[in-house]
Amino acid sequence: MKRIFVAAALALLLSTSATRADNWTQGLPKQSPLVNLQGTSPQVTRLHPVVGSIQRTSHFTNPFTHKAKYSSVMYNPVLGSFAKHKFRG
Repeated sequence: MKRIFVAAALALLLSTSATRADNWTQGLPKQSPLVNLQGTSPQVTRLHPVVGSIQRTSHFTNPFTHKAKYSSVMYNPVLGSFAKHKFRG
């Protein structure tokens, strides 16, 4: 019984040290299609509002700030996608 316990403990100890040896690369940066790691500056994304997409989303106006809620659609030219943007104006 004692031999089985010692063998299991030794196997557990060896397996955890082997996985620790493999994890030393875990903190290093990896190449990703979304992140450029070569040191060049990333493209600056400027969102472009879509003409005619601004809509008032509520009838309530704040009595202290005199602002109402609006929403608009923005276009991201780098990703080629559209997104809804909410703001107060």
